[in-house]
Amino acid sequence: MKLEDSTSSKLAIGSVQFGLDYGISNQEGKTSPAEVGQILKRASENGISLIDTAYAYGESEMVLGQNDLSSFQLVSKFPACPTHPLRNLLEASLDRLEVESIYGYMAHRAEDLIEKPSLWEELRELKSDGRVYKIGCSLYRPETLQCLWEKGFHPEIIQIPFNVFDQRFQHLLMRIKDTGCEIHARSAFLQGIFFKDPRNLDSFFDPLKEPIRNIQTRFPNAADRAAQLVHFCLKNPLIDRVIIGVISANQLDENLRALWSNNISNLEPQEFTEELLMPHLWPKGI
Repeated sequence: MKLEDSTSSKLAIGSVQFGLDYGISNQEGKTSPAEVGQILKRASENGISLIDTAYAYGESEMVLGQNDLSSFQLVSKFPACPTHPLRNLLEASLDRLEVESIYGYMAHRAEDLIEKPSLWEELRELKSDGRVYKIGCSLYRPETLQCLWEKGFHPEIIQIPFNVFDQRFQHLLMRIKDTGCEIHARSAFLQGIFFKDPRNLDSFFDPLKEPIRNIQTRFPNAADRAAQLVHFCLKNPLIDRVIIGVISANQLDENLRALWSNNISNLEPQEFTEELLMPHLWPKGI
């Protein structure tokens, strides 16, 4: 298998930018439906076969559904603290995506499964009906996964934050794989902070500024920097998919070219406090 094939088969397209203004370094806003079509076309041509979306990603599912998704596996998530039966929420997602079934269906907030265990039974029923192939959850903290295991819930697919600054799940990866669970990594770019000028960041981020500056100095070209950050995740043999967000087909092309180049270096992981690694804990309006 060529390096290009191996790299692409492990990549997945994150679609939050298709439905929401997302990311602190995103100056373009939502990606237009026409551009989404071009991104999907380019992704398919390059062997990328999975799209990650969610009920809570604004218009993302609807925009995706305007395209031929037959060559993709689809993963979606039901919203936090659901007030409707999961069957209804899944049907709404399937209608927007214009598909009969999806590869994975997850709790957007894994804590909901702990607080309301009946949700897990609802997920199991959806799988039994053949509308979903794998069930699981999106996680933010390793402790939450430990709690799920203690309650006897064993996700078949999970999504975790993982990047050169965030190694909090590393010690659990082998155990996760031993359960037969599929691991999807998100936040390779930590919501885009690696592309922000450290001088313009809030003082809250002071511990990150010098490490970010060092990475930017080594890789001044944004596409090269993105490739290094994604490669850090791709090279982990225990991670099945690495989800990346792109705002244009050209950006996807640039990222892939950089990944396929011979200029990939090894970034050394670094450790920081949890509040610096979880965007929902960041100051508002940064």
